[in-house]
Amino acid sequence: LGAMAEVDGSLFHVGGVAFDGAGRSVQLRQVLRLAPGAAAWEELPPLPEARVGAVSPCAVIAGSRLLVVGGYAAAFAGERRE
Repeated sequence: LGAMAEVDGSLFHVGGVAFDGAGRSVQLRQVLRLAPGAAAWEELPPLPEARVGAVSPCAVIAGSRLLVVGGYAAAFAGERRE
């Protein structure tokens, strides 16, 4: 449920959802990059707020910046948000 994008040969994974030890969903602020030739993902500074189900692929704008659009911050569709 995270969004993906490619910028200058690097892959980026943004947001998504994980599950804690009790099986509860945890929305992620995580941003990861896989550079060309790298053997592992690199963790980058997090998003300002969690994002699940954002538009994928993320739009790439001037300056090689990712634009993360849509999705949910702390709830899934159907759950009550305040």
